[in-house]
Amino acid sequence: MIGQANAMPLVSGLNGEVPPGRPTLLASSTLVVIAKHDGEQVRTYQDVRLAGTRAPIHVHPFGGWTCVVSGQTILCMEGVAPQMAHPGDCVDMPADTAMSNVNPGPGTTVLIDNFVLPGDGPIWGIVEKGDTHLRTRSANSRFARRNR
Repeated sequence: MIGQANAMPLVSGLNGEVPPGRPTLLASSTLVVIAKHDGEQVRTYQDVRLAGTRAPIHVHPFGGWTCVVSGQTILCMEGVAPQMAHPGDCVDMPADTAMSNVNPGPGTTVLIDNFVLPGDGPIWGIVEKGDTHLRTRSANSRFARRNR
């Protein structure tokens, strides 16, 4: 059911494997655009992920898409083979699908993340087992409801 990230069970991997890299929050996330139309909110962020790190396994309750500006990323999603993306590539992030974004290095990756939300809905929810400290930090930061 779309928008039910908080009801998702905790997982320890994707497709039976733990994604590569160290799970961390983003090095930085900057709100670039926020627009409202017909009760929905469109939010675009410039996000920076350091080499050798990955997002904790998470879901986007309402989906979105990410585009690589520089560097490279591997999008790992449940039920799908990992997708490598390079500058100029955009990748869909379906609603309520467990996923992780990996920066295999060697340098920093800059992404543009885009979301269309009903009102002031949450951007994401962490569903990875064992990452209590990241779940707590993200719930208490702008990452749970980025820049309301």
